[in-house]
Amino acid sequence: MVFIPVPRTFEYVVETRCYENVAQNVFHTRPNDFPDTIPLADRVASVRAAWINRIMPKLTTEAYLYQVSGRDLSSEEGDSVAGATEQVVGGVVAEPAAPQVTALIQKITALGGRARRGRLYLSFLPETNIEGRTGSIPAAFLTPLQTQFNSFLSDLQAIGGTSDEQMVVVSRYLGTDAAGKPIPRAEGLVTPITSLLVSASVATQRERNRR
Repeated sequence: MVFIPVPRTFEYVVETRCYENVAQNVFHTRPNDFPDTIPLADRVASVRAAWINRIMPKLTTEAYLYQVSGRDLSSEEGDSVAGATEQVVGGVVAEPAAPQVTALIQKITALGGRARRGRLYLSFLPETNIEGRTGSIPAAFLTPLQTQFNSFLSDLQAIGGTSDEQMVVVSRYLGTDAAGKPIPRAEGLVTPITSLLVSASVATQRERNRR
C-alpha cells in the first residue's frame, strides 16, 4: 500500500495481549512546535507510561501491556521506535470479557464529517463490569473509566512537559473510486481531538471491523 505522509505528526501503536488474543490501539499526536527537541524514544516512553498509569488499571489482570511503538509520519523514512516489552498486567482481578467485546471510545473533534472523527476500541475489560443483558458498561465502572481517558488525553497533551501537544485524528483517504478502491490524499488530513468519550454501550468485533 502506498505511503501517505502526514507532516509533523507521530503515530503510536499500543499492543496489549490476553491469553492468545492480541489487541492494538493506534492514535496520533502533533506538537505545535515541530520539529521539537523531544526524541521519539522519549515520546514513546511517555505514551507507555500514560497507558500504564491510566488504562491498564481498568483492565483484567489476565491482560498485559506488551509493547508501545512510535513513528514519525512526516516521510516514509521517518524515525521509528519500538519501546520496552516489559510486561505490565491489568489492575482488576477478574476474568476477561470475550475479546470481541470492547469499550468504544469516541475521538471528539470540533468539526463534523467522517474524515474528522475517529474511535478507539478497548479490549480485555473485566467480565464483571459488563452487563450482559443490556450490552452496556455500568455507571460504577463507566464513570472512572471516563476519568482515566480524560487523564490519558491530558498526559498526551503534556508529552515532554511542553503542554502544547495535540492528540489528532488522521484521515489518509478521500473516499473510494468507482471500483471501490480508496482514493489517497496527497497528505494526511489532521484534526485536533477535543475530548475522548467512553460510550455506555459496548462495541462488538463485528462493529469494529466495519469501521
